[in-house]
Amino acid sequence: MLVSFRSRLIALFIGLLTLVQLGSAIAVLDSMKSDNLEQGIQTLKVASNVFELTLDDRATQLITGVRILASDFGFKQAVATRENDTIRSVLDNHGGRINADISLLLSPRGELLTSTQDVIELKQFQNIILQTRRSGRRSVANIVEIEKQTYQMVFVPVRAPNVIAWVGMGFLLNEALANQVKNVTSLDISFLNKDTLHSNLGVSTLPDQVKETLFSALTDLNSLSQTPMFTNNEDYLSLCKVEHRKPMGCAAFTLPPLVRKLSKCS
Repeated sequence: MLVSFRSRLIALFIGLLTLVQLGSAIAVLDSMKSDNLEQGIQTLKVASNVFELTLDDRATQLITGVRILASDFGFKQAVATRENDTIRSVLDNHGGRINADISLLLSPRGELLTSTQDVIELKQFQNIILQTRRSGRRSVANIVEIEKQTYQMVFVPVRAPNVIAWVGMGFLLNEALANQVKNVTSLDISFLNKDTLHSNLGVSTLPDQVKETLFSALTDLNSLSQTPMFTNNEDYLSLCKVEHRKPMGCAAFTLPPLVRKLSKCS
């Protein structure tokens, strides 16, 4: 009888000790999950800032290159006399020297005069030039979508001495830029817009299969710019960077194995 009571008492103590240890373990795991998740979110925010600084630095370099063309006397003369063949040739040549993917000339009000590529959406250029004129700025860099592709565009006025035109050059947000940002942040980078999001055409450093799954899961880029989201069975945490009110750049990274297991336990 005494032995039986002692055995039950020991079993009870062992059970209570096990519950205490289990509770402690759950609390520790939950704390580790929260800490690692917060660290992941901060890493994404840092990557977002690096991405923005990269675009700003590239825009500064591109504007310098376009200003050289806009200040060229021969180019000004061709623009003033509307020598379209000469203008297009100069745009081709100068754009090639600075590796521009598209070059164009706009009127002082933003109407398209000539371009090295077919451009259908013209209203966005007019809005950009109008806003730039109102602000009094001497140049502008912006993110635009042309034929379902995303470009970083720079616009510089051609003066003689008043503004007689605006010359613009665009540079695709391509895999080379994505890899450049990835090399700095160690995160996988994707460039998306509303047209490429569900067509799997967006640029990404992710493997094709992961890219397709990720893109299909990112249904609302505007919301994703505010709150990071888990995708791909919680293997990826993604945050979107919105440029000029257009959801465009999305940074995603693979969580460490421990955090991945913890996140799946919640």
